[in-house]
This record gives sequence, C-alpha cells and structure tokens, in this order.
Amino acid sequence: MKTKQALHPLDIVYGIHQDSEAEVSRLSQFIERHFSARAVCVLKILEAGCGQKWALNLNGLTFSLTGIDQSEQAITERQSNRGDLDEVIIGDLVTARFPEQNFDIIYCSYVLEHVSGAEKVLENFSTWLRPGGLLILRIPDPSTAYSFLAKHLPFYLHVLAKRVMGSKNAGKPGYDPFPTFFDPIVSREGIHDFCRKTGLKVRIEYSYGYTTFRPFFPVADLILRILGWASFGKLDSKRTDLLFVIEKTL
Repeated sequence: MKTKQALHPLDIVYGIHQDSEAEVSRLSQFIERHFSARAVCVLKILEAGCGQKWALNLNGLTFSLTGIDQSEQAITERQSNRGDLDEVIIGDLVTARFPEQNFDIIYCSYVLEHVSGAEKVLENFSTWLRPGGLLILRIPDPSTAYSFLAKHLPFYLHVLAKRVMGSKNAGKPGYDPFPTFFDPIVSREGIHDFCRKTGLKVRIEYSYGYTTFRPFFPVADLILRILGWASFGKLDSKRTDLLFVIEKTL
C-alpha cells in the first residue's frame, strides 16, 4: 500500500508544481488533518464560482457543499452532471450575503481574476469564514507571460484557443473562458498584503507550471519563451498559476 506524503500544516511550498493529482491529494490530506482535531461534525463548505465538478477528495470528512455562481447555466450544468451541491445560489460574489462565520472552508478556483472588485470578495470570504477555517484560492500569476497574454489578448482569441483545444462549448453561457480583469490584489503580493492586513495566515503556497496547453506544448512553450525573452525577464515563461491555502486564525 502506498503511503501518502504528508505536508506539515505550517509549510509554505515554493517552486514549480505541475502534478494536479498530487496537488489534490496533498490538499485533501491537509484539510482532513486540519479539521480532524476540531470538534466539527459536519463541515460547511462554500464553492465560490462553481466549476464542472468538485475538485477535492474529502472522503474522510462529512460535509455539506454550497455552490454559488452568477451564471444560472453553470449551476444547472453542474447539478445536471454531478448533482453534488447541497445548496445552490445564483448570485454575485461581490454583493452576496451570508451570515458571519458561516463556513469552515471556502474554495475559489480561477474566479477572482474575472471579478471587478476582487478585494471586496476577499473581504466577504474573511467575514464568512469561521475562526480556524480555510480559504483555498487558485489564481493566475500576473507576473507570468501566460497571464500577460490572458490579460491583453482580445476575448475572441481566448474563445478560439479553447475551441481549438477541444472545448466545443467555449464562450457559451456557463462555460469558460470568461472576461478577465486582474484587479491588483489578484497577485502574490496582493494576497499576502491582504492577509497581513486582515490577520489571515498563509499556510500553503504553490507556484505552478502550465499544463493547460499540454497537447500543444511545444508551440505554447515557444510563444511563452519568446514573450519572456522580449520582456527582458520581467515575465516568467515557465510558471502560470498560484495556489494558496489560507487560515482564519482569529
């Protein structure tokens, strides 16, 4: 039997990480370990911006899953295909209302870059989390060549790229890609500054290499390398994304 690799709760991991299965395994282990010492019978989890499926494997925990998305089509697709949401809310993360200290976990994956007013969303997350709760964030890293292209290329090219990669519904209601804003807080520096100001604690941090364009890796790699070279090294051509696990300590 394979032994799972443990990750200490206080570890911050830097460097490139590309194995999505290993990431899910580590996150799931960390969450199970984090809450195993707490007297919580049923964890309340908010998935802020519903994807096509719940990404984590928390078989060792009992939880209820609330999904919120401003797209009715996305919510309908999720429930039709998965049916794994215990509560469904159609709403905007900037204006949404939940009771204070309502959730043990808030999971937000590749959503903040699409929000105008991302700082308000983070403030909401901090308010909605219980002490000892975890905020799991995935965002593109704006200091990379990949994010530079995502921010500056016309939106129709985003849609075209997704369709070339096989996503026939790309750009349709409820399907990515979505327009990007990249508010300043949606960055490594922005997230750390926000945590310092609000008393949150970064427990885990990953820096990702890109896997999205794996079928077109040589071409994508060449384009990003050229852009990194043309920026005189200001844009990293090997990384794309950031993952944070943040604890509300107060």
